[in-house]
Amino acid sequence: MRFSTICKGVAAFGVLAVMAATAFLVQRFQLEMAVPERNNQEMLLYLEANKLPDVEPGDRASQRAAELIATGDFEQAKEKLHFIINFSPGSPAAKDARRILGEIYLDEIFAPGENDWKVKHVVKRGEFPLNLAKKYETTLDCMMVVNNLQRLEIHPGDELFMVALNFNMRIDLKRKALTLRRTISENPRREEFVKEYPIERFRLPSQSKVVIQTKVKDKKGMVGTRSVSTSTEAYRESQKVIWLENQGWQIRAMPDEGDELPEGNGFFLARPDVEELALLLRVGNQIEIMMDKDEE
Repeated sequence: MRFSTICKGVAAFGVLAVMAATAFLVQRFQLEMAVPERNNQEMLLYLEANKLPDVEPGDRASQRAAELIATGDFEQAKEKLHFIINFSPGSPAAKDARRILGEIYLDEIFAPGENDWKVKHVVKRGEFPLNLAKKYETTLDCMMVVNNLQRLEIHPGDELFMVALNFNMRIDLKRKALTLRRTISENPRREEFVKEYPIERFRLPSQSKVVIQTKVKDKKGMVGTRSVSTSTEAYRESQKVIWLENQGWQIRAMPDEGDELPEGNGFFLARPDVEELALLLRVGNQIEIMMDKDEE
């Protein structure tokens, strides 16, 4: 999940046809204006100002986002990707935008050093990992991964980077998608897309409610039939299970090929996605389930 991943995402962004139109505009620009040299910034401004013919707004924003990522301007690229998600949510461009934006955000969260997602904390005498996790609204396992710790041993003077895991989750059964969002404003309340995961299968009892509100109740790892907590060394290699408050529903990995679904109701995702979710969620995260499809 580093910049190589992002570059691969850009290569598969699905805007090759649009880029061909861009090349045509560049050539026409050079011929008509007869300016032998222009810097990259002027050229990008020109391309942004000229609307491409017969191209949907989401596609134009996709093209611009790809250009910005290619030039290393990730902040403006994120703005374009959010524009696609918010104003063309059902378009093919939005699907790619959600995927690439999620990769950018995950790269930022787990990259070394301080950024908009992380704050630096210098350990003081008498502080312990559990106290710090509670103070910064994060988890022990996230602290270990972000700070590349093999053990939860800290000492006064150590520098730790802390990520607040204040995510809200929406499970949309019609789209078979699990989406993480974060609150960026309380008054008025505004939320921002962070990452989306496809739901492979789900098993739920019949429900009369259209929308169910619940929370993350617990996170555990399974080693065979044995449950291990996040504070143990065995947790890293275990199969993660996220428990919901609502009727004991779970979020867990799909079984290996040929195996039956494990017992219990809940949502089944690809194993790497569940591993990632287990790092990004903490007890108490709000969950909204949109019951818009018959249960399987």
